[in-house]
Amino acid sequence: MEERGQLYIYFLLVVIIVGDTGAYLIGSLWGRRKMVPIASPRKTWEGGIAGLLSACLGALAAQRVLLPDTVLWKAILCGFLVHAVAQISDPLESLFKRAVGVKDSSKILPGHGGFLDRVDSLILAAPFFYFFLKYFWD
Repeated sequence: MEERGQLYIYFLLVVIIVGDTGAYLIGSLWGRRKMVPIASPRKTWEGGIAGLLSACLGALAAQRVLLPDTVLWKAILCGFLVHAVAQISDPLESLFKRAVGVKDSSKILPGHGGFLDRVDSLILAAPFFYFFLKYFWD
């Protein structure tokens, strides 16, 4: 696993970025039903479903390009589960910010909720991905 560590990190990032992008695009266009209004008022179920499907497509592409010797269904299942965990991580980080009474986690990226909002999906998804790799991938 260690010799392909960089490829696994790229795989994880592709799944998260493609999934988040799909969720944002579909959610902003067609999202109606709020998922977690108290934590993330703009996150919708429609966007969440689109994010999961997009993450599966991202996992498919990443598997084909980065890890072609990996079993395809495991890569797609991994993409689905990793993004499901990432969708929990985002509102959780927002709840932490609300609990301490801050809108942004930093001033580095103004208007984006701070730097932590750019990587909040990884807070829970990265450890989950590690354990998926360790116990289920091969």
